Amino acid sequence: MPSSFFSPFVPAAKTSDTSNQIYLGGQQNDDGLNQFKEFEGTDSMNYYASVYEDSGGGVTLSGGEALTWPDFCEELLVRLHEEGIDTCIETEAHVLPEVFQRIAAHLDHMLVDLKHVDATKLRTQAGARADLMLENLAWALANHPDVLPRTPVIPDFNDTPDDARAMARWLRAHGGTRVQLLPFHNFGESKYALLDMPYALRGVKNLHPEDLEDYRQTYLDEGIDAFF
Repeated sequence: MPSSFFSPFVPAAKTSDTSNQIYLGGQQNDDGLNQFKEFEGTDSMNYYASVYEDSGGGVTLSGGEALTWPDFCEELLVRLHEEGIDTCIETEAHVLPEVFQRIAAHLDHMLVDLKHVDATKLRTQAGARADLMLENLAWALANHPDVLPRTPVIPDFNDTPDDARAMARWLRAHGGTRVQLLPFHNFGESKYALLDMPYALRGVKNLHPEDLEDYRQTYLDEGIDAFF
């Protein structure tokens, strides 16, 4: 399991503070710092508000890990709500609880990873802190009105019935009733090659829902509605 399974936290700096601009992260300068691209956001947001009103859709912050830039997320989410746009996030929840809770206050829906409940596996195979991830997910399940836990099912990391049973029992103990299962795919392998980075799961075959019926049944047997 590569440590890049989790998004790195990179300092970010705004290039200005103009009130009618929104800042989009992701461009790296020569000093290695993430800088923000800018665009005049008001007209764009007004346009998309009408689109979402007709479609019933909204805006999902994804990544990487959007919570790497909490100030940007908060500003964007506030503006989206001012325009009546529904908001959602996909997150690993691998951030400090105060950051997680501050941003959660501006979200209508949360899609939160539950990668494992085994702290040793998370630390040694994914380079992650279980206390952060599990505390944040537990808080969300107890306090947020619409939280969907999601488990990316990764071969040799969390794909056994025992893994599923442990996560199902953790969910049930924290008020969870459902989980979305995301079978492993290797679509990112080519990106690693383009970046000349090692890919620890090279050659691992994709999983499909039909490969995980016993895994899913384990959740169902524990009283958790598991679906793909």
